[in-house]
Formats: sequence, C-alpha cells, structure tokens
Amino acid sequence: MKFQFLAGLAALSLLIACGSSNPLDGSDVTPPSDETAEVPDDQVIDEVVFNLLPESIGGNLKRITFDPTAEVLRVDMEALDASPALATYLRSDALDFNDFLAYAVNEGALHRTFTALARQSDRGTVLAAVVADGGQFNRRFGGGYYARLVPLTIPEATDLPNSNLVSYAGHYVGLLTPGVANPNPNIPPEVSTSNNHRVSGQILIDASFSDMAVNGGIYNRQVVETGEALEPIALTFTEIRADGSFLGTVEFMQATTDQIGNYGGTFAGPDASDVAGVLLINPVRNAEGIWENGAFVLGKCGLAGEGALCAHN
Repeated sequence: MKFQFLAGLAALSLLIACGSSNPLDGSDVTPPSDETAEVPDDQVIDEVVFNLLPESIGGNLKRITFDPTAEVLRVDMEALDASPALATYLRSDALDFNDFLAYAVNEGALHRTFTALARQSDRGTVLAAVVADGGQFNRRFGGGYYARLVPLTIPEATDLPNSNLVSYAGHYVGLLTPGVANPNPNIPPEVSTSNNHRVSGQILIDASFSDMAVNGGIYNRQVVETGEALEPIALTFTEIRADGSFLGTVEFMQATTDQIGNYGGTFAGPDASDVAGVLLINPVRNAEGIWENGAFVLGKCGLAGEGALCAHN
C-alpha cells in the first residue's frame, strides 16, 4: 500500500531522535564551525583521517579510512558501532547500488547494526562516504565524509564552456534511520535493533566558477527495498569557497520556507572535473525523527563518465 512504509517510519520516529556529537576524543583537532569548514588538499586515501566536517553534515562520524582498490573501509563512530574504536566494516556487496560500495558491522543480535556506503571518483579526485545505524534506544548515530584527493584547478573563464557555468549529474545514495526491525523471536521488540533502508536518486549540481556559486537538486528519490517514492529536494544556492568547498541548506522542492537539513561538498581535479559531497536531512514532512544521510560523487558534463542527464545540456 502506498506510503505504508513511511507511515510506519513516522510512528517509529517518535521513539528515535538524533544523538549529539562529542568533540574528537583524544585529539587536539577541533571540528570547524559551519562557516569555516575546509577540506585539505592531497589527502591520502589509505590514511586514517579525522572528520573535520561540521556536525550539520558530518554527524557522529569521527574518523574514517577507505581503500577502494582493496575495498576496505574502517570507521570510528562516536559510539556503539563495534568493539575497536576504529572498526573494519565487512564488505556487503549485496547492498551495493548506484556505483557505491556497501559495508556493514554488527557484533551481536543485541547490538546496533551499522551500514556504510562509500565511493571514490573514477578519476581518483574525490571520495564520499556515509555511515548510519538503524536506530535503537531513542537515539541514532550517523554521519558523512568527503575528501578532495587531488588539488583543484579553476582556469580562466574562457577555458570553461557556457561562461563558466558547469553541470554535474549522476547518482545519489542515502541511508534512512530508523530502519526496519531485525526479526528475532527471542528479542523483545522494545529492545530489538534495525537495519537501514537505502535511498536511490538522481542528482544535478550546477556551478558558476565566475560567480563562485553552486546549487542543485535531487529527484527520482525512492526507497530501494520497497520502491516507495520520496519527495524531490533542493540544494539551495550557496557560495563556493576559494578552496573549492561549499556548505548550504536543503529544502523540499517548491517549499522555500522550511529548511530540512544541510549539504556540503568539494570540487577537485583539473578544471574542477569532479565534485563529491554529503547531506544530512529530515526526508519526510512532519516527521522530524526520520533522518537520511546521503552522498554523491559526480563527474562534470562533457567528460568521461558523465551522467545521462548531461546529454540534454
């Protein structure tokens, strides 16, 4: 029945709220504010890095390392995902979709189940990852991370088409919390754990490097497991900083009065060949206890690997 899944989520969301994020324990590095977030150049993909993104998009994700060649992902959440602080998540290729690799960790039937999605761009310029649990005991843990792996170069205006107006298009992925309960007849439903539902979509990012501004939208959004449609969302206009990063707000399409979350990302590569980013939103109207951690890794229209929408540019 249409909307049955979301109606169930809305009811369950009354029991689950977002957990707060602590500073990076044991580190002298302080996450920057939303106004000053920056992404260092030349980050190494196999190096464990602190997540310096603002809490509005970074959430509870403290440290992460991703090796796309070996398909190894290690994660340090704020709490409760695994016994070692920096845990190796298990590859879960059955959950792969939209070019993102999937991972999961669960140390027992009484413990939270965490899912992660990660991808590095085909040109090796950027990466993005999101991690979330299905929710338990009135709190949820989730977060996102993106990194620029090569320096950004923005040429003179005449070197880019359309007077420096550039489009990026492709796939979007997300993780919904709360998820669906793990069935176990021996565990009371009040204390049972849940798995995330996944969200699939298409995304368009438009940028102007002459004005240093970016905006976009995500459409054809649906729950992978059920096929249920979700509303399209707008990534509202925001500035591109000198380092190529950006941070803005998210709204439902055609609804400019309600902010439902935040998005952020970075451009990288020669002539800003690629862009990656993450978002953290409340994806269902009037259900603030439902959360979605999302990610995208996109190539510029006109380059190899461009999204299908680019053909209509």
